[in-house]
Amino acid sequence: MKSHRISLIRKPYLKCRLTGLLCVSLLLHLGVTYGQVNLDYYNPGTGSNEATALFKNVHSYHLQPGLDALNKGNWKAARDNFEFILNYYPNSPQALNGMSELCVIKWKSPLCDADSWFDRAIARNDSVATTWVLYGIHLQRKKLPREAVQQFERAITLDPGSINAHYNLGLAYFDLKNYDKANQEAQKSYALGAPLPGLRDKLVRAGAWKPSESTPAEPSARATPLKNAPSARTAN
Repeated sequence: MKSHRISLIRKPYLKCRLTGLLCVSLLLHLGVTYGQVNLDYYNPGTGSNEATALFKNVHSYHLQPGLDALNKGNWKAARDNFEFILNYYPNSPQALNGMSELCVIKWKSPLCDADSWFDRAIARNDSVATTWVLYGIHLQRKKLPREAVQQFERAITLDPGSINAHYNLGLAYFDLKNYDKANQEAQKSYALGAPLPGLRDKLVRAGAWKPSESTPAEPSARATPLKNAPSARTAN
């Protein structure tokens, strides 16, 4: 997969429980020890106390501030927090989704580049279905449903039971006006327990909703979203 742009590595926007030089020393030491800017979120090496401390500090003290800044319209602070996380864990799902929402929907600035972060996330570990689902959602946000379909299909190859992949694939097919395939993916996602009614409601309005015997009458309240990642995109 070709990178769209080169992501600039900015000066770390550092925040953690430790203070002063001790905090800086810890993160810099661990960054060198564990291969700085290229750790795997899904296999972070948390068997050691140092690696566990790094994972905790990076996420605990940058993820929520990034999300808060995103909600408050402080785009630069949101970017700095998300990029700090992604510099260490390029496939961190919530940071990836935050960068996508920020760069595509909120800020829309040349100073905000989510594309290259997805390139890096996939290069780090291309065997995680969640990453491909998030990349598909990112492409959907960019109004590229045909390209999004390819990413959701890759996710399903890795995890055939992914509710989020089937649901969002259905949305992408709906945007492409391929209502038969959209309905097929809708039936699969709701049979698996998808909690969101948006895809079903779109198909009903289009006269393309054809429930199967295994499809519940209502979306399941018991279903849970991807761990540590956003739930499937809500249809409007």
